[in-house]
Amino acid sequence: MSPFKSSLARSAGKLLGVFRERDISLRGYAQESRVIPPPTLYETLILMVAGGGAGGGSANGADGGGGGGGEVKFGPLKLESSGTYVFRAGDGGPAPGNSTPTGENGSGTPSFISGTTSEETFTTVTAQGGGGGGTGGSNAPPGGGAAGGSGGGGGGAVSNGTGETGRDGVARNGIAGVPISDFAYPLIQPAVPSPLQPGMSPQVGPGGRYGGGGCMGGEGTEPATRNPGGGGGGGPGNSNTPGTELTGGGGAGRESSNPGGNGGAGVIIMRIPASNAPVVTVPGGVTSVAPGNGYKYYLFSGVATTSYPVSVS
Repeated sequence: MSPFKSSLARSAGKLLGVFRERDISLRGYAQESRVIPPPTLYETLILMVAGGGAGGGSANGADGGGGGGGEVKFGPLKLESSGTYVFRAGDGGPAPGNSTPTGENGSGTPSFISGTTSEETFTTVTAQGGGGGGTGGSNAPPGGGAAGGSGGGGGGAVSNGTGETGRDGVARNGIAGVPISDFAYPLIQPAVPSPLQPGMSPQVGPGGRYGGGGCMGGEGTEPATRNPGGGGGGGPGNSNTPGTELTGGGGAGRESSNPGGNGGAGVIIMRIPASNAPVVTVPGGVTSVAPGNGYKYYLFSGVATTSYPVSVS
């Protein structure tokens, strides 16, 4: 049997006037392999904190519930060398519009990372925003507060900020922040925008606390100071202290017909090894810092609920 001949190559050779030279582009003579090498996977460590919920206000003098802290997610994540990703850190919930009895209008915005990769290592990872605190007074049903990463506290005499529905009539503070020592404040401090450093430092601290709930509303002598750490808005009572920015802290509740405090913006922080690290391309406004512990840190702010495109090569 005569060998197979390419009519395409013969026609192209005549058309181009090339009769005695090998046609590299059409016959593939110089191509040794058509196998595409697999992508490289890079191990990263991710801290993802959603926006905190706003504190509850008051309709007729009763205490508003504290805002719930944004959900905190922490763990390893593999990024692919040819992958493209979107990082979005959520903003805190608005207190002025949080006038519903159960706080739905004051919930924080979720944070997420999404990506499309050939290895299909993941599609989307989401942290839920903190629930807004319930409004106090005659408009508030028993218990309540919006659901979320951490539920907002109920209005009136019920305010526990844990996502549970408190019904024992005892006012409580929001829960304390989650400690993540790998993202302690001294390590990430150079990446934090300078206007936000003074407020964030004592709340995150060397223990790395994030996502604390806000305290309930109250006047003077009532137990209305927040749990330490995590960015939740604190007292003493009857203050509309907001949650701390970039911590996902919940805002403080308020008494006497006033809105509570805004929820604190969330944050996404990515840690990668400083040596043999991938080239990470991120938009302006996101900087990497190397504090000298063998890692680089990238901080994505949720102050304006911005979506950041990220590529790895």
